[in-house]
Amino acid sequence: MFLNKVPDDFFAETEQVAFCTQHMVPGIEHSNDPLLHLRSFSYQDTQLSRLGGPNWNLIPINRPICPAFNTQRDGFMQMQINKGPNYWPNRFGTPHPVPGKDGGQVLSPQPLPGGVKERVRGPKFSDHYSQATLFWNSMSDVEKLHIVGAFSFELGRCDDKGVVELMLDQINMVDNKLACLVAENLHLQPPKEIHPNHGKATKFLSQISPENSNNAFTGVGRRLAMFVHDGFDFGLASGAKAAFAGMGVIVNVIGPRKGKVNSSTTGAFLESHFTFETCRSTLFDGVFFVGGRGPEYDKLKRQGRWLHAAREAFMHYKTIGASGSAVDWLSKYALPGEIDHLVSNLKSEGVVAEQGVVLAGSQVLEAPMVIKALSDESSKHRHWARDVSAIAA
Repeated sequence: MFLNKVPDDFFAETEQVAFCTQHMVPGIEHSNDPLLHLRSFSYQDTQLSRLGGPNWNLIPINRPICPAFNTQRDGFMQMQINKGPNYWPNRFGTPHPVPGKDGGQVLSPQPLPGGVKERVRGPKFSDHYSQATLFWNSMSDVEKLHIVGAFSFELGRCDDKGVVELMLDQINMVDNKLACLVAENLHLQPPKEIHPNHGKATKFLSQISPENSNNAFTGVGRRLAMFVHDGFDFGLASGAKAAFAGMGVIVNVIGPRKGKVNSSTTGAFLESHFTFETCRSTLFDGVFFVGGRGPEYDKLKRQGRWLHAAREAFMHYKTIGASGSAVDWLSKYALPGEIDHLVSNLKSEGVVAEQGVVLAGSQVLEAPMVIKALSDESSKHRHWARDVSAIAA
């Protein structure tokens, strides 16, 4: 702006002028006037509201004569077509903040009573990894395996080797063992340790460690999916549903249709909340397959949604229950070879449980035995010692 003539367009050249005292050229700085400092804070906000958006600095009358680069993008009235990443540091060599030793702007130190005022960042601004290391150190062994698996999965889908290597460098700054485990999964050279682990941990970050007092493993609030088909055992299913509700467990009935599902007992039925097609085991903390009699139960080996729910829940270390005829289906078709030893120990009038799998014999017509076993297993949240290496769901 040159104050040497009458404006040609008062709106474009005067009304849209956006003074901002935060923008100072090198050599000119604010004095120690507190009121001036507060006013400087307010100017940016003033222009945002007065001119309708964050890009008021791109209006011709406000645009600098010398082109300026920043990493701001989008917003109302964006007038530039930006290329390249909008973050720094990056690997593309885009313009970046210039340190003072290389000619960047540095505010001069100002002596004050008791010290010197300088615009510098404290040491913690350079600490990008200690909190991540604290998080890693605080995880249980199972959670650490999940973190390694998550990094390995996501980086394994990246086709740009440079991105993978840069990410491994960042992981290595958190913990060398973590980086080496991820590198091993990706068949890459394990990095050398360059940033020692500080060794600090807290018991309040792990979601499954019993040392964390917030991890109260009970059945209260957990969701159980009860799978039934036409001809199911009503006494066991209805008794379990009522008892679990009294214990604070949320039981949802999953049936072939939404609404009435008839049992093997004449006139007795349950109302289903989901259909086989609209339900997934990921919505629940555990699944319970109720046995029964009739043509629909004879077709279970071809019921894909039952098979998928059982395998997926098993793979996710969740509690799985089966009663009566559903036990044979679970062992032969859903989880072949996984629970044979449990089935061999199961008596017709008994209940067996191991690693979150609960099986009830064909003569178990009352709910209490099944309820106790399922509630005990469900309260453990997950069954991490279960071997799921042979299951893909």
